[in-house]
Amino acid sequence: MNILQGLVSSMQHPQIPMHTGEAFFIWRQYVSTVEGKTLCQTLLNHTSDPELKSFIREFLADSEEPHIKELADLMRREGIEFPSLVTEKTQTADGQIPAGARFTDEEACHLMIGKLEMLMFYCYMSLTQTLRDDLGLLFSRYLADLARLGLVLKKLAGRRGWLMYPPPFAPAAPH
Repeated sequence: MNILQGLVSSMQHPQIPMHTGEAFFIWRQYVSTVEGKTLCQTLLNHTSDPELKSFIREFLADSEEPHIKELADLMRREGIEFPSLVTEKTQTADGQIPAGARFTDEEACHLMIGKLEMLMFYCYMSLTQTLRDDLGLLFSRYLADLARLGLVLKKLAGRRGWLMYPPPFAPAAPH
């Protein structure tokens, strides 16, 4: 048991039912995570960069798949209805998607960055509004997992020259 789990378990209130918002937070996180898995499977068909492919596989194995399983188990236990989602994309052979229809490696990286940002945003919003300790811990763990993966992806994007930098702030500059 890690320190955070120990602290939470020591102050845990008796199990209270989820409020409507908490049920929605779990449902929304599940939908976004399944969509993230589908995006990863799609991007694996588009990217040719070996490091990006490796990152996407790591993201699937370390975040998407375990989070989907945990959220689905929680939804079953709590009686939250499942949405109808496409959960699997088939793998294509390299070069099977024509150049005009294929995402570039840089575009694939930015799609992953956007999905990570959205998943982190949902975790943070849910974490700040949940009342149950077990759900707070769940969203805290997800946020930590996603933050770690975000740092890995940012370093990869930086090495490849894919990071986009905003213009420098120059308030005295003429407009």
